[in-house]
Amino acid sequence: MRNLDTPTNEVADRIVAAVKDGLKDIVGEQEPFHDPNTTPACLEGVLWFLWGTYRRTAAWEEPRLQERIVDVLRELKTHGKAGFEGMKIWGHDMNWNNLPVFGLDARESLDVLVGYLPGSDRVAPLDLREPVPPVGLRILSGAIPEDPDPSNQLYVSARAVWLETRRYLMRVWVAGVYDFEIYGIWFMREGLEDLDLADLEWKTHTASAPPVLALEGASVCVQTAGEKMYRSNLVEGPNGNPNWNSNFGTAGRGGKRWTGVDGYHPDRWRLWKSVFQEYADAHGMKGIWPNAVEAAKTAIAVMEKIESTDAGLGD
Repeated sequence: MRNLDTPTNEVADRIVAAVKDGLKDIVGEQEPFHDPNTTPACLEGVLWFLWGTYRRTAAWEEPRLQERIVDVLRELKTHGKAGFEGMKIWGHDMNWNNLPVFGLDARESLDVLVGYLPGSDRVAPLDLREPVPPVGLRILSGAIPEDPDPSNQLYVSARAVWLETRRYLMRVWVAGVYDFEIYGIWFMREGLEDLDLADLEWKTHTASAPPVLALEGASVCVQTAGEKMYRSNLVEGPNGNPNWNSNFGTAGRGGKRWTGVDGYHPDRWRLWKSVFQEYADAHGMKGIWPNAVEAAKTAIAVMEKIESTDAGLGD
């Protein structure tokens, strides 16, 4: 992967071969994590390891390789079922075209704010049951640590992982490799729709990241997938789809600022843009971080460019 001289199709070929060989070595040693209808039982664990490794590379170790990783994923999909005939994952044929377990790995990576311990590739979830130290909160919000204390690395890496995970998943969606369309709604909602400039305290029991970092994450999404979001008409909820099955939940629901369509909508796009503008206009106020102001301004510029060059949603 890291050798840029190796064509991405060859990288994909090597991954498939390594998975086959790995399954031969460990078959029968593991039970499936979730579903007994996985054959061999260790297949799910191998896939979790594979996708987690590439997500970690994309989000922390070498974000510069994100586009290359996306290209490798695209090549992997072309392998289909070849060589994996008879294997099942959750009762379905093992088929690289579906990137099995990939979406679940991505979803579970969003549940907690995580960093990496100094000098280690071990992931360390931040314990939000206790208040985050002031120095940690400042680093997560964008401050450059002045103290050489290696424990600060946990917060430096957690901030990077938060932002780069969102960039990576949006790149995967934009490339058409995997459908993360609803994730765009989630990332924009968490960064903008509950934002209150009069109360920027991080309430760890209701939000998985500080408001400043969440807003920057929303900006990353606009910069990476803004055009896709602008054109999307995805609705996942009863607001906007009267025939919505309530058993499916309401993945497209809004935050405090949005009570309209449970999905993408021109008015929701305009709301996002207005919240970015609100934050940018608050530059210099207490609790407003310059890096987030710049992120908001960048997002506004991207959104205006999209609006000016693409009829997209219309009015």
